[in-house]
Amino acid sequence: MKDLMIHQTSYTPLIAFNTTHNVFTIAGSSYSEHTVEFYKPVLIWLNKYLTINQKPIIFHFQLSYFNTSSLRMFTEIMQVLERFPKEHKVPVYVNWFTSIDNKEMIQDGEDLKEDFPTLEFQLFLEEETLSAIE
Repeated sequence: MKDLMIHQTSYTPLIAFNTTHNVFTIAGSSYSEHTVEFYKPVLIWLNKYLTINQKPIIFHFQLSYFNTSSLRMFTEIMQVLERFPKEHKVPVYVNWFTSIDNKEMIQDGEDLKEDFPTLEFQLFLEEETLSAIE
């Protein structure tokens, strides 16, 4: 199955699902007014791919900002991912990257980790990058 690549815009994140290495990334900002429409093909692709996949998956969430409707879609993605190890006995590793200063994103990551205990879920807290004023 071909990789899934959706380029980032001002309101939608990069979707880079690499089937060769089984590394799937959602990165950037996600606050489109049409969140469900944006993520629907992602969910369809993911469900289809998981029917043929036999290898562990690494899933990266590298978001700088997202709205509530995007969080609902991430929850749907996590629900799909959670079924995979149960049905196929193949692990899924979820990596949630956020700034050490972003308390809301940290809390969202911790909530997702708690809601999906069968996934290998890790939070990675990163230092904020310095501004160009130095």
